[in-house]
Amino acid sequence: MESLLQVADLAAVERLRTILRASVRTGTEVRGAGQQLVRAEPLGRFDDNVGLQMVSDCTVSKVRCECSKSIHRFALILKTLSMIYKLVQSNTYATKRDLYYNETQLFGSQIILDGIINDICCMLKVPRRCLHILSTSKGCIAGDLCYTEEDGNRVNCACNSTAVLVPSNVDGIKMEKDATFQRLLDDDFCTNLFPCIIVTGKGVPDLNTRLMVRKLWDMLHIPVFALMDADPHGNYCF
Repeated sequence: MESLLQVADLAAVERLRTILRASVRTGTEVRGAGQQLVRAEPLGRFDDNVGLQMVSDCTVSKVRCECSKSIHRFALILKTLSMIYKLVQSNTYATKRDLYYNETQLFGSQIILDGIINDICCMLKVPRRCLHILSTSKGCIAGDLCYTEEDGNRVNCACNSTAVLVPSNVDGIKMEKDATFQRLLDDDFCTNLFPCIIVTGKGVPDLNTRLMVRKLWDMLHIPVFALMDADPHGNYCF
């Protein structure tokens, strides 16, 4: 998984370089380069027979630098691309909230920046993590697990009476409801019943929580069970 992310990082850097070079050209070279394709509709749809599917023929719209209606969004996309390029080049990470607070007056709201980041992910055809942009963790993890963060900090998930926030920089059982998760912690479920790791996404899990569960499966090959409502909403959370 790590090697795939590294390859995607390199691909993202190369695409960023191409776009940024094209965007600063002048004269006749700008024609066709001073525009970006962005999403005009969701990229996935749910099918009762097969589940969630990517839309292969989705509609896109063009954001052009010479069009007065889209020039502001074009500038915001370039600014965001510039910030992403610095993050990838320096191999550092930032949350979406960090990027917004660096330029609050420029973006106006977090929702606008989030939409631009999603558009850039689609434009570069890479997941958000490859752009070195993270979301603030909301998921929690507890149980028979120790891990080491990038800064060398060692975290023991079994030594805390409360759960640990799911990290975004890490070198079981998955639950939807935070209340259920806390009840299992209060009952000392992880040691009284059998050694296990329990994770909650507190509703729909964020990217860090999903990556953590995937990493546990890739590295430890332990079975993953989900405790959720027996309805489509619960299934979507898993």
